Amino acid sequence: HASLTGELARLDGAAEWGVRAYLTGYPGAGRPNDGPKAPGATGIEWMLHRRDAATARQAARQARELAAQDVHEVLTRHARECAVRPRPRGDADGVPVLEGAYLFDRGDEARLRADAGALARRHAEKGLRFQVTGPWPPYHFVRLSERISHG
Repeated sequence: HASLTGELARLDGAAEWGVRAYLTGYPGAGRPNDGPKAPGATGIEWMLHRRDAATARQAARQARELAAQDVHEVLTRHARECAVRPRPRGDADGVPVLEGAYLFDRGDEARLRADAGALARRHAEKGLRFQVTGPWPPYHFVRLSERISHG
């Protein structure tokens, strides 16, 4: 009873918001074995293409990591707590950058949306797209363990 009431008091006045960020239209999306399709392409052209594709994939990976770090830092400034999925799920519309749940005080929706909008504008040239859902009950932030007592 005490742990339940304590947990309810801790989460009182808070709501969970889901935030997903995707990079769309990023470079280097091709498969590593893709090569020049022109008839008569030489082995050197194929190897140069593979090198360029690997460089583009590495740049895209770095762009995703930097975008995820920036998004997370901005969103955690006003959040009580956060829970981030280590490997975001893919989406047909883009490459996942961040998938997280953020615990905000009720009434901070405007601040969350303003932060997400500022982030979207800052990363627009990189093709960053956001999906914000909520408010939800704080599912990801409940810290109760199940204890069954057989009296």
